[in-house]
Amino acid sequence: QIEGGIKAELFNGKLSTTLSYYDITVNDAVRWENNGGTWSQIQDGVKTSKGFEVEVIAAPIKGWNIVAGYANNSSEFVEGAESVLGKTPYAAPETTINFWTSYKVQEGPIEGLGLGFGANNVSDSYVDDANTLLSPGYTALNGSVFLDKPTYRIGVKFNNISNEKYWANMGSYVQPQKTKNTVISFAYKF
Repeated sequence: QIEGGIKAELFNGKLSTTLSYYDITVNDAVRWENNGGTWSQIQDGVKTSKGFEVEVIAAPIKGWNIVAGYANNSSEFVEGAESVLGKTPYAAPETTINFWTSYKVQEGPIEGLGLGFGANNVSDSYVDDANTLLSPGYTALNGSVFLDKPTYRIGVKFNNISNEKYWANMGSYVQPQKTKNTVISFAYKF
């Protein structure tokens, strides 16, 4: 297993970046196998995962925040049953991307009023180790409007604005995720 990274803070803390790389080999890896309609876990393979991750956190001006990330992963079984050899393990998308930006007014009559917008993108991934069933990738868009005062915060979050139909890949099954929905929150600070 090789893992390493670099973290840098620039411009008096207004920009923070983390870069990391990994190269991992797992011996006696657990894999799913379908035996006539019955799924079972077998521990007999060797799989590798190689990739890198980048995260950027920025605050270019007071009140404006940005968080963005990108991950790339190449994973495969290098030893084991012929049904999985050279295949990608379940629930291992090649790329994931996240982005969120928000701005909060710092002064004046609407001080504390804020807006946010973001997106999550996940590439296709397999539901099984034999790569016979594919869970499609997706992009979910989200937004928010909030009022953040010293003693309270009120927010409205708009999840999955584009009403994307997508599933969380749990390996051997997928779980449907919420379509377009709204969450209202209130917090009292003391």
